[in-house]
Amino acid sequence: NEKFMLAWRSLTSATNTRTCIATLLPFVPALQSVQFLTTNQNDLLYLVGLFNSVVFDFILKKKLSGIDLTQSVINQMPVPKIEQTTSKINFTGSEVTIKHHISLLVYSLLRNDVRLNPLFQNLELQNEIRSESKFETVRKIDLLFMALYKLTDSEIELVLAEFSKQYSKE
Repeated sequence: NEKFMLAWRSLTSATNTRTCIATLLPFVPALQSVQFLTTNQNDLLYLVGLFNSVVFDFILKKKLSGIDLTQSVINQMPVPKIEQTTSKINFTGSEVTIKHHISLLVYSLLRNDVRLNPLFQNLELQNEIRSESKFETVRKIDLLFMALYKLTDSEIELVLAEFSKQYSKE
C-alpha cells in the first residue's frame, strides 16, 4: 500500500567503484535488475542515505561474493541500531535527531525530483533546504553514518581508502 519505495540496482560487483546504488521511486513496476523495499515512508530518506553511504558500501564489498545484490544479501547487512538514530546531536548548527539530519541531507540531494514531491510534502521538509555542493552533502551523510557505526579513526581511514576516487587523504 506504500506509494514510494527504496530501489537499488541488483546487478553489481564488489569490484565496482560503488557496489550499492540506491534511490527513491514512486511505487511502480521495475525491471528485473532492480530490487526494492517498501517500508514506513518516514524511514525512506534515512535508508537511501544508509544504502549509499561509504560505510555500508565498504561492508557490502567485503560480504558480496557474486554479482547479485539481492534482498537476502541486504538482510545480512549490519546496520546501526534504531535507538542510535533517535539521539539528538548538534550538527551544522541545528540540534535534531541523527535520522532527521540524514533525512534532510538526502532530501537536499533529491528535492528536484518532482516524482517525489508527494513524499516530501508528507514529511514536511521543504522549509529546511540546505544549499551546499553535492560533494559536501554526501560527505556529511558519510560522516553521520561513520558516527552511527561507531568507527574508530583507523577504521575510517580503512573505509575511505577504499573510495579513493571520492575521498583523498586530505
